[in-house]
Order: sequence, then structure tokens, then C-alpha cells
Amino acid sequence: MLAVVHGLRAAGKPIGPTPGSVPITRGQAPELWRTVTELAERVGTAPPSRIRLTMDTNAAVVDESPFGSRPGARRMYIGLPLLAGLEADQLRAVLAHELAHYARGHTWIAAMTHRGSVLLHNARRDRIEPFARIGSLTISLGGPRLVLSLYSRWYDLLSLAIRRRQEFEADAIAARIVGPEALAEALASIPEIALAWRDFQDRFLTPMCAAGRAPDDLLRAFAEMLADPEYRSHLESRSADSPEPTRSRHDSHPPLRDRLAALAEIRSESARGGRDPARALLNAAGTLPSTTWPALARLRTQRAQISRPWRAWLREATRLETTRALGELATPVGLIATARPRSRPAVSSADFLELLEAGRGRELSAALRATTWGHRRWGLAENDQLPVALGSLVGHDLVTAGRGTWQVNWVGPGRFHPADADAGAAYALVGPAVSDPEAAHQLRTRLDVCRVDVTQPAATPSGTGTDRRNGRTTTVRRAADESTTSVHRTRSAPILVGVVLLSVLTWTFVRISDTSPEPDPPVPVSPYARHTAGIEPSPPSTLVPPAGPTALPSRRFTVDDVKPPPPFTLRPDEWLRRRTGSPEGQ
Repeated sequence: MLAVVHGLRAAGKPIGPTPGSVPITRGQAPELWRTVTELAERVGTAPPSRIRLTMDTNAAVVDESPFGSRPGARRMYIGLPLLAGLEADQLRAVLAHELAHYARGHTWIAAMTHRGSVLLHNARRDRIEPFARIGSLTISLGGPRLVLSLYSRWYDLLSLAIRRRQEFEADAIAARIVGPEALAEALASIPEIALAWRDFQDRFLTPMCAAGRAPDDLLRAFAEMLADPEYRSHLESRSADSPEPTRSRHDSHPPLRDRLAALAEIRSESARGGRDPARALLNAAGTLPSTTWPALARLRTQRAQISRPWRAWLREATRLETTRALGELATPVGLIATARPRSRPAVSSADFLELLEAGRGRELSAALRATTWGHRRWGLAENDQLPVALGSLVGHDLVTAGRGTWQVNWVGPGRFHPADADAGAAYALVGPAVSDPEAAHQLRTRLDVCRVDVTQPAATPSGTGTDRRNGRTTTVRRAADESTTSVHRTRSAPILVGVVLLSVLTWTFVRISDTSPEPDPPVPVSPYARHTAGIEPSPPSTLVPPAGPTALPSRRFTVDDVKPPPPFTLRPDEWLRRRTGSPEGQ
């Protein structure tokens, strides 16, 4: 149990800011800070010392005072989806609920109980179980491990029950200050906002940020999605089909229906305010500070982002989503044998038109149905798969040729908007071409009139977009790529110099170690050394050397090839003088 005591002592230590959050100062959002300070005074507690924004659909508070003994660093976290999706009074109710946790001392108690629970489970796993697996001690430590396991379960049930009761207390305080109606609306709206935020991230935000493009006003872009009537109806139907999961005794929050029922019993004199959006609490323009969203985007993707006007960003995101969906058509088309072989795995409009002109539309529809194309991405019905696939291909070709643009569709694939009458006439033939081979042929003809290359594969590199209007090709993410390239060049310059120096040193070392010392020059041997006494030397050879070049003898030979010198030291002239008696050797 010493580990438990050590963990409880560590519960009051500072834990630092939550990763993935950025601060927002009083100068950046004066209205938000004024609202939080005013609510803290009405609740009866000190305001937070820092406010940080996150990408979560949630709000939270943290108090780093050790066991509440002295004032510590108080931080409040506010999720961007709440700023975009809630009304001003609803956000005030949520902030009052979080400040009520400060006033009632819930923050440091919750931190202590949470860390105690984590430590108990860690102690059971790290301090008891390793010893329980050592030979004869396995049985002897079974009792303490069982006791610690039961104590951990009891500790969780008791501490989580206390935290659920604290949620009811914070709801009551916030309802008396802001009003139960505003808080109930906020609590009921947050699950729907979470669903919409997940759709927004999966379809638009995550792919576009991965491509280096971010909207200049994220709150307006997400608010546009929530305000669309068709998407609101779609969201309400999804919420009705997905009721709140049943909570257990191990949940830190009570069920939503219980919280709403408790709020319905509270009577408050606070009048319901206007219907202004919550983002109006940031500043007069209702926008994020210029440095806040780029910092969050960089934390999210770890790369530089190029800011785009949010309406243009939505069109580019729709085009990117369509391109990614068209890349998935290779699987169903690959199930069908075509007369014209495809050299690339990507699908083009010509592949579809060839099958439709041959009267194989049902076969193509069956292949789309077998691969469930478009169902996971847009929830398409089986009868809509082929028209949407052909329309996406034709629209992609027309947009690439500069004959139209994509408009965002929050509940399905993008909508094509033609730029001229010819493009509109061509796109109007998509529906009839699905079931009529003659209409498919007319569609091919219309696309030729629009100067569209139907054989060009639809899939382009992810995150890039080209515009071939007037024969020009522009890259949308050029600025982001240039900035990223410059950063990479700056970082790679010292590395490149080091690699070059290391290569030179390695090459020099190899050359030194691979070069053997030159052998000593051979000892000259006299032409008379091989003639014994009494034998005349042989006359010089009269052989004519060959006309062509001959190879020079190599200097690398062994010592055994060198003949030893004669046992006497007389020079040739002295040797002849003794034999003939002539001073010149006649």
C-alpha cells in the first residue's frame, strides 16, 4: 500500500497544459475573458488564470493547487466545436457549470481520485503481479493481490459515485445563474455537435490539413455545416437512430436524461437571452485570433498550412473528397473485363462510357454494389451508386478542364456547377447514360465538344489540385510546399555537410589502408654472373622484337624470383684481365 500513499502525495503535483491546446489571451478575446470573469464572480470563485482552446467537443477546468491548500494555476479549456455550434447563452451555461466545479472544490478532488484510481490499478499490475509469478511465491501473494483488486473496484465505485453527484451540483449552480433552459439546450446539443464535428473532420478538415490547406475561419465553415437545413434533418435522424448508450456505475457523468430531468425541476428567475452565436463572445467579428487557429492546425498535422478563404476552402475540400472517392473505383471496375486494357490502376470516364455503350450498365452496377462503393463515405443507396459514380467522373473531368466547379454538399457527394451551356448539357446526360447506351455515346460526344480528355485517369495525387483552364496548370498548395521545402532545406544543410565530410574521411581511410608499400628495387644482376669459368659468354640475341607494343613487366614480384649474387666480388673487366693477361681484355 506504500505505492498508493506515494500516488496520493503526487496527486497535487502540476501536470501542465493539455497537449493539443493553445492559449488565448485577454487581448485576443476580451469579450470571452470578460464573460468568464463575470460568471466566476456570480458563482463565487476566482476566475481561471489561463484559457486554452482545444479541438475537442468539450469544456473542462483544471486546478493545480495541491489538495486545495493554496491557490494554484487554474486553467479552463474550451473546445472550438462548442464556439461554433452553441449559442451565446448556451456557452455561458456550460462555462458556469465548469466554474461551479471550482466553487465547490470538485477539481482537486476529481484529480486526486482519478490519480488514485490509476495508481491502484498500476500498483496491482506492477507491484504485485511480477512477484506473484516467481516460483513458490505465486500462491503466497495471491491473497494480497485479491485484496488490492477488491479495494480498487470499491475505490472506483465510491469515487465515481461522488463525481456523478458533483455533476448534479454544478448543473444546479449553473441553472440558477444562467437559467435551466439554456443549460438543458446546451447539454442536449453537445452530442449532436460531436457527431457533426466528426463528420466535418473526416470529410473535410483532416484531408485538407494533411494537404497543407486550412480555412481562414474554421468557426464559420463548421457553423455553415450546422446551419444547413438538410444536414440538420440528417443529423436529427442519426441522433434518433443512435440513442444515448446505457451508462454504468463506472462512468464519471450521469446519464443525460437524468440531468435533463433534474434541470426541469429547477426554477430560476434568469431570463433566456438572445440567439446570438457563441463565437460572438470572442470578439466583435466573431472570429478566432489570427495566430490561434494556425497554431492548432500545426499541432494537429505537424506541417505548415496555407490559409484559404473558407468558402473557397470548402469547394477545394469537396473536390479533394470527390477525387479520393474516384480513386476507390478501381476495385469495382477491376472486377469487370474490359476490351481496352488499362495501363494505370486509376479509373477514367472512358472506362465507364465503354461499359455503358456496350450495354453492360447492370454488370457495372453489380460490381459497385458488391464493393459497397460510396456507402461508407456518403451512405449511398444501391440504386444511387452508378449515377453518382458516373456523375463524379464526368464532373471531375469538366472541373479539371475549367468548365465548372464543385459546390459542397453536406449530406452526400459534391454538386457540380457548370460554367457554360455546353458543360451543363454534357452533365445533364449523366442520368440517361446510366441505362441508355445511345445516351452514353451522346455524353462522350458532348465531352469531346467541351475538349475533355475522357481517357485521363481521375485520381490525382492526394492533396493537390490542378486547373488546366487556358492551358495553364496551377498548384493550389504551392505556397505550403514552398514554405515546407525551405524549412527542409534549412534543416538539411548541416546534415548534408556532415555527410560529405564523413564520406571524404571514409574514402581517405579506405585508400590509405588499401595501399601496400612499394617493394625495394631489384638487385641488378651482372650478365656474366651465370657463366662459370672457362665458358665464353653467349653472343647477344639477334631476334627482332615484335612491331606491336609489348606489356611492360610488372614491378610487383616476389623475392623468390630474384637470383642471388655471385660468391665473388670481382668486376667483369678484372676477371677478363686475369684470364687473358691483357689490360683491355682484347
